[in-house]
Amino acid sequence: MSKTLTVGNETVIYPTEGGNPGWGEEAADWAEAVSEKLATVSGVNDINDTEFAIVNNQCSAANVGSVGASLSFSKAAVRSFEATYAVDRTSPCANVRVEAGVMTGVSDGSNWTFQHEHVGDAGMDFSITSAGQVQYFSSSDGTGDGACNIVTGGVTFLCCTTNTITRVCGSWITDGFFLGTDLVVSASEDAGNNASYTITAISAKILTVSQAVTNTVAAPDTTARFIQSKGAGNIRFRAKTINI
Repeated sequence: MSKTLTVGNETVIYPTEGGNPGWGEEAADWAEAVSEKLATVSGVNDINDTEFAIVNNQCSAANVGSVGASLSFSKAAVRSFEATYAVDRTSPCANVRVEAGVMTGVSDGSNWTFQHEHVGDAGMDFSITSAGQVQYFSSSDGTGDGACNIVTGGVTFLCCTTNTITRVCGSWITDGFFLGTDLVVSASEDAGNNASYTITAISAKILTVSQAVTNTVAAPDTTARFIQSKGAGNIRFRAKTINI
């Protein structure tokens, strides 16, 4: 005798009373399916996988996450939390710096006690406000070497609905450019493009920047240099909570 059960999207056969011996595999399949499903269950104050861009040389406390997707916990609802995270910080002409760790916090209803442990070293530190917002600091990794970011074949600057810098050859990504980093352009054939920008989107051939650029008038600009701030990157985090 057996019964068909559905756990999440998985159908399993579970033995019932009076069944013949040999049902151990069926029982094990059911237990495994239940365990996998429980691992994905989120509580009302849990935080699912979230990614957030961090900046280089953040010397004052800045919130981890954005409005509606931040690493924060209400002390009126959450007694304690355990958050896991991973950081990668990259730059042109340099290796990626990585770090992963666990943040643990407990609230007495007024203040938080906070602990942070990690492996690797991405030059990060974390704290928590009395309101339960986790914040970060990042070390300064200086600036990139412009010599390694002269674009072979030249680039084309295009405004104005979106402001883009499109290269003829190679890849922005392969060269180590990164979403959210500060970018300084110098030696452009169109002087109006010699300015500081923030990269808001990136693909192999196209950078989209937040500030206005000047349209390239003639052939692709072959003299422009691109210096990107080191040390920007991403933090990915999730958290489990125990509620009051």
